[in-house]
Order: sequence, then C-alpha cells, then structure tokens
Amino acid sequence: MSSATTAAAGEDDEVVHDFAPLLLVYKSSRLERPLATPRVPPRRDAATGVVSKDVALSPHSFMRLYLPPAAATAERKLPVVVYFHGGGFVIGSAGSAAYHRCLNDLAAACPAVAVSVDYRLAPEHPVPASYEASLAALKWALSSSSSSAAAEADADPWLAAHGDPARVFLAGDSAGGNICHHLAMHPDVKGAGLKGVVLIHPWFWGKDPIGGEPRSPASKSNQQQQKGLWEFVCPGAVDGVDDPQMNPTAPGAPGLETSFGGAGSCTRRRRRRAAPERTWSCSSPKESGMCSTCWSPRRRRPGSCWTGSRRLSVRNDEDDALVVVYVVDIV
Repeated sequence: MSSATTAAAGEDDEVVHDFAPLLLVYKSSRLERPLATPRVPPRRDAATGVVSKDVALSPHSFMRLYLPPAAATAERKLPVVVYFHGGGFVIGSAGSAAYHRCLNDLAAACPAVAVSVDYRLAPEHPVPASYEASLAALKWALSSSSSSAAAEADADPWLAAHGDPARVFLAGDSAGGNICHHLAMHPDVKGAGLKGVVLIHPWFWGKDPIGGEPRSPASKSNQQQQKGLWEFVCPGAVDGVDDPQMNPTAPGAPGLETSFGGAGSCTRRRRRRAAPERTWSCSSPKESGMCSTCWSPRRRRPGSCWTGSRRLSVRNDEDDALVVVYVVDIV
C-alpha cells in the first residue's frame, strides 16, 4: 500500500467532529449518522386506515401528507397539523419508520390532515436551510388549504378538499420544535392565522442555564456538546448558542405572543417566554428526538396513552379548535 493510500485511509478513520450518536465527521469529510434509519414508503396504514403520499418540495426535500378515514364522512373540513421532525438538524426524515408511525397515529387520533416536512439537513445544508425549507412547506400547506386552493395549479387536492385553513397547527420535536418556534414568529406567517403550536422537547439552549436546566458539573460536557453542535450546524450564528434562533430568551428575541395576538402564559417551557394559552412544550431532558414511551411505534391506540406520569392526549375544546397536549416528567 502506498504512503498516499495509507494517509488517505488514516484521514478516513480520524474523527474531527464527534456529535455521537447523531453525527460523526471525519477528516476526509465523510459523514456518519449512527441513528439514521431507512425511509419507508407512503401507503395505507393497516392499523389506522390513514393513507399517505409524498409531495416534492424541492430536489432536496419533500412533504408526506396523511389523510385519515374520518375525512370521508366529516361534516366540516379537518384541522391541519404541519409536523417537523427532530434530530439536531443533522438526522431524521419525514419518511423514517418512527415518524411515519407517529404521524399515522396522530392523523387518526385528532382526526386531522397531517403534513410531515422533510427539510434539508446540516452539515450539507447548514442552518438556515432547514428554516427556509420548512417555511416553504408551511406556506405551501397554508396555500393549498385556502378557500381558493382548488383553482391553483400547485394546490394539493387532499388539503384543498379536507384541510381547514382556519385551524392550522404547527408541531415538532427537538430541532423540529425549534423550527416551529422560528416559523410562528416569522413575518411571512404572522398574519396567516395559525391556531396553535405544539413544542415537544424543543431544542433551545443558551450560555447560562435558566429555570430547571441542570447546573451540576456533570452536565457541563453535555452543555459543551450542545453548544458545539449548534455552532457546527449554524456557522453563522450570532453570539453562539445565545443566537435568538437557539435561545428564545436572548436579548431582542421575539416572543410567541406577537404571533398569536394574545399574552397567555406558558409554564412548561424550558426557555420560557410569554406565549398563547394553546402553546405547550415539555422540558424534561431526554436522549432522542422522540419519547419512546408515547411516540413508540407500539402505541397505536388513538386518544391518549399513559405510563407513569407520561401522557399524550388529543381532543377538541369548546371552540372545536384542536388541542394537543404532551406531558412527560415536567421538571
């Protein structure tokens, strides 16, 4: 073996950025995503009867739409839930088996027309590429479900026929929760009439711990990894993890109350700011983008599932507006 070949092999084995288990970056620029799973195709779900299909958003991203059986008999159009997967902006897909299972169950339980967004990932596409792709997907969903959508060439027939533009919700976990927060305050979305936002373990961070965030010396390594990953996926971040995109309590960061026209109080957010009454998130630490208890593929019963203090419930309130509440070991 030549010295050049040996050197190349050595570079391929040398890790220069270690964000395990999400991402490993080698000196040769090779990327390894240990938790990445193959995509599953859209299809009719035998457990719920929900049907799904993929719609291309760009050469780099797509959306997976879910239509529940209730759409065929509903007396009015269904709520629209636009979902953004987690994964630290570096892994995950709307087509992964876990998210496909989750969205089938969610669409059936609400019932709602669900749009799961497959946005562009870093480091191939650094932040804000994920925000841009997600914003484009949300605009498309809002446009497709509008009253004039049926006459538009790019409108989706499922959303045009069954999606209620007055009841559109954003939902996401981990990095997806961060994206929801970003979109809810975007100037292009503020006047769109979003009904609510569901933040599931949203990935927010900051240089100084606040509230119930860990302060022990043992937590410092995790804090450094969080900081390193954010600055890696968003090299243009202002002031590192105190960039308003990562830290919603940073000076100058807008609050969700500016997007919904109300000033409720959200007491279940790790990085707390004023928010509407229908915005919830859970704040307990966890290792992956989804809670294996409530979002497990084994959980196929619509409504709610309980294990200890963990709960996922979906219901309609007195205004017939969709309310999704997720609680898991609030700290």
